Amino acid sequence: MRRSRGYFLALVILIFLGTPRSLLAQGADTVFVTPEVSSAVVQIGQPFQVRVGVIKENTGDLLTGPQAPVTLGELDILKSASVPTASDSLYWDLEVSLFEPGERTLPEIPFYVNRLSGAVPVRLNPYTISVVTTVEVDSAGAMPPLRALRDPIAGPTRWIWWRVGLAVAGLALAALAVWWLMKRRKRPPQQTQAYVPRLAPDVEAMQAFSELEREAYPDRGMLKEHFSGLSMIVRRYIERRFGVMAVESTTSELQADLGSREYFSESSKQRLFDLLERSDMVKFAKFRPENKVAAEDLNLAKQWVSEVQSQTSLSDAAVSSDELIVLEDEAGGGDHAVR
Repeated sequence: MRRSRGYFLALVILIFLGTPRSLLAQGADTVFVTPEVSSAVVQIGQPFQVRVGVIKENTGDLLTGPQAPVTLGELDILKSASVPTASDSLYWDLEVSLFEPGERTLPEIPFYVNRLSGAVPVRLNPYTISVVTTVEVDSAGAMPPLRALRDPIAGPTRWIWWRVGLAVAGLALAALAVWWLMKRRKRPPQQTQAYVPRLAPDVEAMQAFSELEREAYPDRGMLKEHFSGLSMIVRRYIERRFGVMAVESTTSELQADLGSREYFSESSKQRLFDLLERSDMVKFAKFRPENKVAAEDLNLAKQWVSEVQSQTSLSDAAVSSDELIVLEDEAGGGDHAVR
């Protein structure tokens, strides 16, 4: 019995001594490995290599590492790639650099080994690297020649052409401005044509009534256009004949303005306001009278203009019938009314 126990203990010791340390260090959930570093002393910012290896348990095991480029704490990972191998281990190579001088420990780098049982995290055992900033000298005490970190970069020259183009454009605009000023000075003075007499307010209104009647808006179902034109003709007549702002005024405003004036009789005023109010109802209240009402209102407007023209003398009117206008001149000017 004692001899059997001794054999069992010896077998356990042999298994322990024959098992690799990396396997003994691996737990059920995490694998701990010691990285292989190309140099334990590196210049600041100088790239160096780090290799991570894990024992392969099954044919389908796969080791995965971080994507590059990436920064993990003080460590800059420049390159990261799996190393193809036919051995019983999985390898992953990193090209890294450190920019902080002194004794630096590799930070935690995410590695995983994908086994049949799932993904197992791989952790690196602490590894210290000396980052130095001094430059080595030779036996004679001379420093090695300095080399440029980058090749010389040619400065941009495109901006020169932009400046040349802007200068040429500015000169061209200046020359154009001088030419325009010289041409303007040489232009002969504008000449206006002779004045021509304008139609009297009542004659102009009667012609407008005739044109409105020829349009025959009521027969085409366009009562709004008919009454709008009728109201405008009457308002223009009042404005020209008596100098009252009739076109831009509402019917109420016009009634208040004409109520204090004695241009024509009260009956003429009442007929005028009845006509304008009926026109407003058609334009704004969608009132649709019969076609004969439209014709009657047109005749009423004609009679009203004729009566008012005969009742008021030229001295009562604000504008005389010999009002003149300036024809459009050669330079393209508009019509200018003069009295």
